[in-house]
Amino acid sequence: LAQGPCDGLVMCGQMGGLIFVGPDGRPLSPYYSWRDQRSIEPHPSGAGSWFDVYSAKLSEDDQTAIGRELRAGSTCVLLSWLAENGRVPAGEAYPVTLVDAVMASLCGTSPSTEPTEGLGMVNLHTGDWHRPLYEAAGAARLP
Repeated sequence: LAQGPCDGLVMCGQMGGLIFVGPDGRPLSPYYSWRDQRSIEPHPSGAGSWFDVYSAKLSEDDQTAIGRELRAGSTCVLLSWLAENGRVPAGEAYPVTLVDAVMASLCGTSPSTEPTEGLGMVNLHTGDWHRPLYEAAGAARLP
């Protein structure tokens, strides 16, 4: 194996889910899997499921911008549940994929998640984050 400075790390991950990390890459929460089913449970408002309540916050343009890919297991829906239930860590907490959390922790650096990764929040017209989805979920920080 080669010795010397490292130019970078490449890791591959699949599916969504999220974990909150601090600006130094330190984990601030457990990992919440993309298979988490909380969003299909009834919302306390009686307005359907958590997914239904979150979906109602989005416009038709929002749905089109993300390719009509919003599903009950989507990271943004889970993020909304976490925010409404007080599970978002205080302070600078960034929701990122598990792979991005591992990378940030290994490197002791700020988290970075490419918008086209499996978070389901990419605006297909711009290739950047579709910020209204984060805002509707109650999380203002983007990785």
